[in-house]
Amino acid sequence: MSKILTPEEMDALLSSSRAMQLEQAEEEAKRDVRGFDFKQKERVSKDQLKSLNLLFDQFVRKLSASLSIQVRAAVEVSLTSVKQQTYADFMNALPDPCVMVGLNMTPLSGVSVLEFSNETIFPLLDLLLGGSGQVPSISRPITEIEQLILDGIFKAVIKELREAWSSVYPIEFEFAWQESKPQAVQLYAPSEAVISFSFNFQINQAQSNVNLFLPIVSLEPVLGSSKGGLVKKKKIAPDQVKKSMENLKKASFEVCAEIRGTTITMRELLNLSSNDIIRLRRKVADPIDICVAGLHKFSANLVEINGTTVAQVAGKQVD
Repeated sequence: MSKILTPEEMDALLSSSRAMQLEQAEEEAKRDVRGFDFKQKERVSKDQLKSLNLLFDQFVRKLSASLSIQVRAAVEVSLTSVKQQTYADFMNALPDPCVMVGLNMTPLSGVSVLEFSNETIFPLLDLLLGGSGQVPSISRPITEIEQLILDGIFKAVIKELREAWSSVYPIEFEFAWQESKPQAVQLYAPSEAVISFSFNFQINQAQSNVNLFLPIVSLEPVLGSSKGGLVKKKKIAPDQVKKSMENLKKASFEVCAEIRGTTITMRELLNLSSNDIIRLRRKVADPIDICVAGLHKFSANLVEINGTTVAQVAGKQVD
């Protein structure tokens, strides 16, 4: 026969259940549970992001000095964040209009994008024109004349980017194009992973943002397959270069002497037979071609030595 609980026993049972639920909630709160986006797999390790932080810390210090000299005013640049995100997330966060500069990354493939907000670009423009750098909010794209005036600013940033990367990998950043509308720039798939860098520009107490992204697919030679720091391009020791050159000198190549100088039709080729004469576009005394591995490298004259026909090199082919 089942026992009927008294009101006191029911209250005690409910209190015990509530206590257990509170304990479970506290335990779950202590757990470090984070959402995982399967569409955005982490392709850059924490160590690699740390290395990029150090690299761009040097970049912003030199850029601050370079821009301050150029605009004759104090410009302080600081790195605020380095993170991996999708191309779509980066582009959607940009203001419209803004100044977007596409940069080629020779010898790497792909294009990186440097973005200046209007809050950054117009104070710099005002300083270059002799103003104080304190300008009201402007919500229009820059003109072609303003772009020419700002060319020195773009070149300064590109120069410091090259120098910052030179200690790791010699990337030749070069100006490719300029655009004011983020929606007009479709470089990569929306889900393509990029590394984004955010910078704070302080000009006469006013602060604004500048952003840069580098496509991860282009940085694979630098990031490497490991999850450590950046892969530095190794310098070859002089003795290794000398040894390699000595080994190359032992390599063999096919060398042949050729008499070139005419073209014939397919019909003429099919009808060729013994004793036919092919007329060449050169004289008997003209030099022949010496080819190395199929490439024309020298000119030569046919001479006879001890009853054997040989080719006497007359000169080197100028490419």
